[in-house]
Amino acid sequence: MSSKALDRAPGQDWIAVVRKNGTNEFATAFVAQPLLYASVLNAPCIGVGRIAAFFAATSGMYDTIAFTHETKDGSKTCLEWEGKVFGEDVGGTTILTRDDAGLIESVQLYHRPLHFAANMDDWDPKVTNGFAAERDVILVDNAGVGRSTGETPSTVAAMTRTVSTFEVNFGSRHQQMTKLLDQALAAARRLPPEAQDDIAHVVLRLTGADQEPPVPLTPEEQAAIAASKAAAARGEFATDEQVRAVWAKHGL
Repeated sequence: MSSKALDRAPGQDWIAVVRKNGTNEFATAFVAQPLLYASVLNAPCIGVGRIAAFFAATSGMYDTIAFTHETKDGSKTCLEWEGKVFGEDVGGTTILTRDDAGLIESVQLYHRPLHFAANMDDWDPKVTNGFAAERDVILVDNAGVGRSTGETPSTVAAMTRTVSTFEVNFGSRHQQMTKLLDQALAAARRLPPEAQDDIAHVVLRLTGADQEPPVPLTPEEQAAIAASKAAAARGEFATDEQVRAVWAKHGL
């Protein structure tokens, strides 16, 4: 295999691309539907947007990273790199494939040792916080991985079974919560219409979905509140006898 000699530091072109992430220029380095494959992903990221999100989320996990070697062979560029993640030494290889126009068609990322990218203990919170910024995230390690108990599965089929068990148990808890909500709604529907409206207003307020405008105060009510605030500022408060007299007036 022939390789092209470099007249600059390894990885400079790729570093320049990654540094443009978050700008319109980042997309101009790729074809319309580029692919990102990584040893830490179960499926490729397809499209510039998802690739940008991946790098935005993972960039914070590296304490240091530096490219040590770069080799080009035809449309492929192989970049070797070393760095530190959470204070530990790591390394890996990035392989870029470009089309005839020089645009990136695919990115392949390989890490070593893999455990730094394969369990949630090492990914949380530096990486997962980036994912959780726009969606709910549930961190799951397979049995015997990270802080999960049990024996580590030795086959993909066994790994699948443990994850499936988690999903069933999690779904069961969610179903129990849904059942409780259904019971509450059924009970509310047996109440008079006015009471149902009151409950609906409370739920909407608790969830932040209440669209009712605030109740305007009359000029007299605004004056009374202003007078009360002024009296409080002067340290003028009702005596115990005055409070008891008000209570007695209302039968309390």
